[in-house]
Amino acid sequence: GGHGGGPPPAESDAGVPSASAIHASNQPAIQLRLRLTNHGAAPLVVEVVDFDSELGNFVVEPPKIELPPGKPVEADPMVSRLGMSGEEIPLTIRLKIDGRTDGGVLALRPLKEPAPVPPPATPPTGAEAPAH
Repeated sequence: GGHGGGPPPAESDAGVPSASAIHASNQPAIQLRLRLTNHGAAPLVVEVVDFDSELGNFVVEPPKIELPPGKPVEADPMVSRLGMSGEEIPLTIRLKIDGRTDGGVLALRPLKEPAPVPPPATPPTGAEAPAH
């Protein structure tokens, strides 16, 4: 008798490494932006101790960020060449404020750029805005 083990599986992952870094290299580079807002009444100086994710372990520049009350301040953008494979990845961040270190895990999601609206082929009459 020549009975085999049945039909071969339709999809086999045998021999294919499942590391996410394999297919991430052809993703476009990602720019990470950190924006901090001081919701208190007095100015603060914040030191970013950790900024770690699957995209890399980043050093935030400037290392100490002065935050006036109520005004958001952005650190220098950080670029990761790894690319994002999923919809969101966990980001571990630790901040040092007034000698106290606090932190947590944030869900990092890519900002979808809004698609540009194509201009109408024939502009409606009278719709031009007057030049200022």
